[in-house]
Amino acid sequence: METPVLMERKLFDSTIRQNSKTGMFCVNDLMAAGNKWRLLHDMPIFALNSWKNTESTKEFIEALTNQFGEVI
Repeated sequence: METPVLMERKLFDSTIRQNSKTGMFCVNDLMAAGNKWRLLHDMPIFALNSWKNTESTKEFIEALTNQFGEVI
């Protein structure tokens, strides 16, 4: 059994943590790096909650839930 290692990746002069075993990235790190980049380019910050509450996202999550079951 391989022991997971918390790796660090660089993106937009920020550090993004990644689990070596699952390949998953830390969404908080990604959001912080992305919003830092957006502010530097005169763009509004991205709010995950706003995205999650859109009708298209709700439909997408419902389709995933129907196909794979509830995972969130």
